[in-house]
Amino acid sequence: MPTTISPYSKPDTVLLLDAAETDPFIDHSQYRPGTDLSEQFTVPATNWLDEANSARTALDTGELTLIWNIKSGESGVLIDHGNASTYSWRIDISGSSVRCRSDGTTLLSLALPDLDASDRTFLISYCTHPDGANLRHELLVWNLTTGALETAAATQPLVLAASASDTLSVGAAYGGALPFTGGLDFRQVRIGRRFHSQAEQREDWVAASTPPATTQVRRSAVLVPHRATLDVASDGSFVGPAHLWAGHAFEQSDRRLVGPLVNLRVPDPLAIDHEYDAPTSAWWRAAPGDPDVRMCIALLWCRPVPLKVNRARVRLFVRQQNPSNTVTAEVRWRMYSMAGLPVVGEPLGPLIYHRTTAATCSTDHGTGAGEWLDLGALPLAIDELGMTWLAVGISMDEGSPHVANTIAYMHAATVEPYFEPADDGALDIAEL
Repeated sequence: MPTTISPYSKPDTVLLLDAAETDPFIDHSQYRPGTDLSEQFTVPATNWLDEANSARTALDTGELTLIWNIKSGESGVLIDHGNASTYSWRIDISGSSVRCRSDGTTLLSLALPDLDASDRTFLISYCTHPDGANLRHELLVWNLTTGALETAAATQPLVLAASASDTLSVGAAYGGALPFTGGLDFRQVRIGRRFHSQAEQREDWVAASTPPATTQVRRSAVLVPHRATLDVASDGSFVGPAHLWAGHAFEQSDRRLVGPLVNLRVPDPLAIDHEYDAPTSAWWRAAPGDPDVRMCIALLWCRPVPLKVNRARVRLFVRQQNPSNTVTAEVRWRMYSMAGLPVVGEPLGPLIYHRTTAATCSTDHGTGAGEWLDLGALPLAIDELGMTWLAVGISMDEGSPHVANTIAYMHAATVEPYFEPADDGALDIAEL
C-alpha cells in the first residue's frame, strides 16, 4: 500500500529518491522533510549522494530497489552502506554484471540482460528476509527498455551486520570511492525495511494492475430482510419496494471475504496411468454421469461452504510425461462437487453433483515444470450441513498410441469460492 507522500513510498520505506520528479537528493519517503541526502563533488567532476550516520538504512534484511540507466562499458558502485574500510551491503556494476556484495563477498550476481552501447533502463531489486539462522537473498534484474529479465536466489549467512554509524552512499562507495562511471543517472532509489517479492516489484515498477470497476448496486446492500423475523402478515406490517430492492442488491453484492475451499500444493504427487494400477487401484471410483472419468480418494476433500457462496473457480497445476517417448496421450481433467456422497454408517440418499468442463492437456512436460489448467466455474452441490465433497476427475485418450506410457501428476489445486447471482436477475428468497 503506497503512502500519500508518493505512489512509490510504502509504510516500510525509509528512503525514496525520485530523480524523475525533482532533484535526485530529495527524500520522498514519509521521513521528509529534513532527511534529504547531501550531494558531494570531487575533482575531476564526480558527484554522489550520501547520508552520514545513516541509522535508518542500517538494515540487515529488507529491500534495495534501483531504477538506473546503464550502458555497456559503465562500472562502479551504485549504492553502498559502509565506512572507509568495510561495508555491510553494496550493489555495483562489474563488467556486464550487477553484483550484490557484503564486505568483499559477492552474494548474488547476474548479467544485465540486453545490455547495449546506448542507455537502457534497468530495474534492480535486491531483497532479503530471515531464513532460519541464515538469510534468503533474491535478485531481480529487469531491462525495462526491452522487457528482458533475469533472477537469482541464494540462502547464506549474514556476512557483516549493518552499523548505525556507517554512511549511506548513492552513486559511489564511502567518500566517493569507486564511483559509477555513468554518474547519478538513476530514476528512483527505494530502501525498505521488509522483503518485497518479485511480483510486488513488478506491480510497483513495471505494470500496475487496474482494479475492477464496481457499480452502485454491487456496493449499496445495507438492508437485508431476514425470513425468520420479517413480519408480513399481521396488521400494520409492510413489505414493499425498499425491502425487495435491498434483498435484490444483497443478492448481487460482492462475495464474502472467505478463503479458498482448497489451496493445496502436493510435494510428492501420485503418479496416474490409464489403468489406475495397484497399489492404488482400490482408491479409484467411476465419476457420476461418466464412467470413463475416474476419481481418486487421494484427491477428495470435504469442505464447509460459506453462506452466500454457490460457485467456485477451479485451477489445477498438472504435469505429464511419457518416459519412453516425448509424446503423451491427451489427459482430461475435471473437478466435481457432490452432496449425498455414500459414506459408511450414513443412510444412502440421492447423489447431487455438478462438474466443471473438461480441461485437456497433451503436452509432455518431462521431469520439468508443468502448467496451470483453468477448469473454470464449478456450481457447488451443498448438503443440509452446509458441506460439499470436491473430487478431481481424470481420464485419458484411450485411442492414443501413447496412452499406455502416459503418466500424469497433479502438483497443486485451488478452488476459490464466489457468488453468482440468478441468471434472470430476479430476487430469489432462497438466496437470502
